[in-house]
Amino acid sequence: MSEDPTQPQLNGDLKRILTPLEAIDSRLFTLDSRMFTLDSRLVTLEEKVDRRLQETRPIWEGVLEQLKEIRYRHPQSPVSGDQ
Repeated sequence: MSEDPTQPQLNGDLKRILTPLEAIDSRLFTLDSRMFTLDSRLVTLEEKVDRRLQETRPIWEGVLEQLKEIRYRHPQSPVSGDQ
């Protein structure tokens, strides 16, 4: 049985194709890991912002009530927005 003379050529061509594909695969894996990390950080940040909003909402509601009261008592003051 004789060897196929094109076999070394095919192996060389295959290697030239597979090497860049392996590099792309490695980069995609790295990118996927970084995206997962970014997603985790974003979720953590969103949770932190939501907690802060819940903590400060009563304060701002109180401030708004005080502003309404000031506007009611002093309708011509700059606070009322009618300058």
